[in-house]
Amino acid sequence: MSLGTGLSDPVVPPRRSICLAGQSAVYLLLKAPSEPCRASPLPKSPAPNYEPPDKNVKRLTNRIRPTIALVSISCLVSLLSTGLSPSARACSTPVFRYAMYNWPTAPYYFFYFHDGQIPEEDKAIHEQLEKLATADKPSNVRLTVIDVTNEEQLKYIPEVVLKSREAQAKDNEPLFVVYTSWGAELYVGKLDAATLGTLVDSPMRQQIAKRFHQGNATVMLILKSSDEKANKEAAKVARQLVAKAKAGEIVVSSELDYMMPPPPPAEGSDGESAEDQPPAEPEPEKMKIAVLELSRDDANEKWLLRSLLAVEPDLDKFADKPMVFAMYGRGRVLPPYIGKGIHVDNLVDCASFLGGACSCMIKDQNPGVDLLMQWDWDSTAEAWAEKQGEFGGGPDPFGYQEYGPGR
Repeated sequence: MSLGTGLSDPVVPPRRSICLAGQSAVYLLLKAPSEPCRASPLPKSPAPNYEPPDKNVKRLTNRIRPTIALVSISCLVSLLSTGLSPSARACSTPVFRYAMYNWPTAPYYFFYFHDGQIPEEDKAIHEQLEKLATADKPSNVRLTVIDVTNEEQLKYIPEVVLKSREAQAKDNEPLFVVYTSWGAELYVGKLDAATLGTLVDSPMRQQIAKRFHQGNATVMLILKSSDEKANKEAAKVARQLVAKAKAGEIVVSSELDYMMPPPPPAEGSDGESAEDQPPAEPEPEKMKIAVLELSRDDANEKWLLRSLLAVEPDLDKFADKPMVFAMYGRGRVLPPYIGKGIHVDNLVDCASFLGGACSCMIKDQNPGVDLLMQWDWDSTAEAWAEKQGEFGGGPDPFGYQEYGPGR
């Protein structure tokens, strides 16, 4: 049933495998999608209370040596229990690269409520959202238009969204309710072109995307606090991380030899000739890590800041402590390290996970949530693939499991 005019679901390009043979079977065994590859704009059975879908990376405040609870471990166990051959199980692609190649960004939901009459200025915003979703540098936005006089339509709207509208609406006046890709309220009210422009894009988000396009595996974003001494310490720790990565101390997965059988010797060979010896191992890849700093007082980054602080429900309580948000893939952000939790060992653990073999290929079984950004991620993936000599390209539909508000 249609809920008014909305953005059409994105066309998912054909799957392009960048791992070893048998990968498609692995996907199906791990988790068959319960819906078509193009997720529906709205969940049909919203839960009354929404919780962020991912709690797999613990926020660190005063812990010096953390334990990062990664669901990829359990996914790997499931993978090994399938009984597939070693070649079907192994995937040599590191997490950060697999995420860039295969995981489309989850949308931010723009719910528009009206009473049967849509003002011309709001129609213009709808058109602007349509253009943003289909531009050469698209934004991960999705519009759903709801007539509040149509009770049947309202049945399909998550309760949390309806409550957000009821708290702000006056006499059924038209308004927008915007939710993040993981179901946190971001904005409620009227939208004009200028506000929408700053909501979907900002200078810092462009800088983040450019760092990824330059080949950085992860971007460590330092959200500065009111404590300048702590800010300097956080920047020092980030520099230590970058130095370790440049020195090759953070391993980037290249091939899981221990899971692969040795190649059989050539026929008639005693296994000792030079021709039968495997080629020399290539130089290990060194992880590239970028570091950026964001001020809480930067008016241009209002919406980015609000999104970051919504990654977990209580982050606004730590204004006096710096935070480090690790980002990977197509603008996917992990819960932050905070205060004394910003320790080089913690950041190395995080980077080591991102550089490790992608043992869990289902997106929603990996930590993180997607930011609202305006960027051509397919072009970035192609640039990575060309540089690495790999076959990258369009997102893998089996790697995309979407969360919406109230789900």
